[in-house]
Amino acid sequence: MAKYPDRDSIAKLLKEENIPNQIMDHEPLLTIPPALEYFTKNPPSVEAPFIYCKNLFLKNKAGGFYLITAAHDTKVDYKILCKLFKTKNGNIREGEKDKLSSYLHCESGHVNSFSMLNLTEEQKKEV
Repeated sequence: MAKYPDRDSIAKLLKEENIPNQIMDHEPLLTIPPALEYFTKNPPSVEAPFIYCKNLFLKNKAGGFYLITAAHDTKVDYKILCKLFKTKNGNIREGEKDKLSSYLHCESGHVNSFSMLNLTEEQKKEV
């Protein structure tokens, strides 16, 4: 069961921890081009500088998962990730949707770093 299953529970956590934030509801944005188009038309009202980012839920063929957050214009090179994670070339790939759902309690287009709060102790060993 997810500890933070929805935006309201995350908003409550942020408020309790006195973390300034702005939540923007939008349709799932599966790739960067539609996300940039959407946020160009509907910019967030924040004073501090910010960057757009992308979140990737990846899997190691031998076991284990990764949540990568990178600036939107970062070219994610899987060969470099394989070296970084000390795996064989070709072993890093997109994580399965059922694992994304059961581990992070979200679906493609909704992945974010707050999703990590939903991992069980056992799952934390794998991600």
